[in-house]
Amino acid sequence: SDIVGYVGKYGATHVIFINGHGGNEPSLTQVARQYRDKGVAVADIMWWEVAGYLNHKWALIGHGDILETSMMLALNPDAVDLSKARVPINKYLTPNMRIEDGGSVKFGPASVRLGLRTMDTSDTGDMIEYGHSAHADYTISPAGATKEMGKEVLNALVKYIVDFGKEFMNV
Repeated sequence: SDIVGYVGKYGATHVIFINGHGGNEPSLTQVARQYRDKGVAVADIMWWEVAGYLNHKWALIGHGDILETSMMLALNPDAVDLSKARVPINKYLTPNMRIEDGGSVKFGPASVRLGLRTMDTSDTGDMIEYGHSAHADYTISPAGATKEMGKEVLNALVKYIVDFGKEFMNV
């Protein structure tokens, strides 16, 4: 909220957040509504959702998936240890409550939102995020990540964000 307030104070009429964490979504939605009333248009681009629309092979699987690992290989390959790459296995909170993602569990036929932490979901920090895309193949291992795929995804995202930004200026 403070960031948008400062840039609005200096005449900005449009702000684009490139969101890297789903937990930011409620706050960014609130900021967007608050500043729209003040004449500042705010957009929140969740890159992982955009990537899945740009290419169904890039559909979100989860934290530390092939998409994120490929992007890290393109950006900072020294931060990646592919020998630890594996298909994540989400924990069960109880024998009947399987964790779906960082904020919900499957109990019987329904999902229930819970205030979970990553360590509740996974011992390693990687996790499957079920239900974000009909196209996701949850069996793909991040061990298949490549720097080339990361560059392709990053280039496509940058192009999309630039194109969106040009159109967004007309809002």
